[in-house]
Amino acid sequence: MKIVALFFLTIAFLTSNPTLDAVRKEFPNITSEAQADDFIAGLSNSNTAEAKGYIAAMNFMKSRFVGFPFTKLKYFKLGKNQLDEVIANNPKNLEMRYIRYLMQKQIPDFLGYHQNIDEDFKAIIAGFKKYDLATSLKIKIVSNMLLVDNLTETEKSELNKLKQNL
Repeated sequence: MKIVALFFLTIAFLTSNPTLDAVRKEFPNITSEAQADDFIAGLSNSNTAEAKGYIAAMNFMKSRFVGFPFTKLKYFKLGKNQLDEVIANNPKNLEMRYIRYLMQKQIPDFLGYHQNIDEDFKAIIAGFKKYDLATSLKIKIVSNMLLVDNLTETEKSELNKLKQNL
């Protein structure tokens, strides 16, 4: 009987919704609207700032995979509003600022969502060493930020210093 119970628990675990760690691992390399929806479903029962922030990011990313412009705009606005609210309620959460930084650096200029790039970058640099995250996640954050187009030499230098000191 214990073996049967263990079997069903294993199946339930393997087919369960993705966890925050799984989303962190894949972000920002989401490859489909369905993958983003799966991550949203997996995080929807969590009330943490991190879960809410990644849900917002998934909504942003869904706009990449839909063809209809109004649907793209709908996902953009939803993600923007969700992420800005999370950061307004958790201004010292550097992981959320990292998400917004990446989103704002990648969003087309005509959408006008770039006002927090410098503020978020400075907050990330200033609080990075003190912020309680696993070293592997900190390395991923800095590595992803280094991949962003249009970084100044100063920004690259600051990010490389952070990476070397981890």
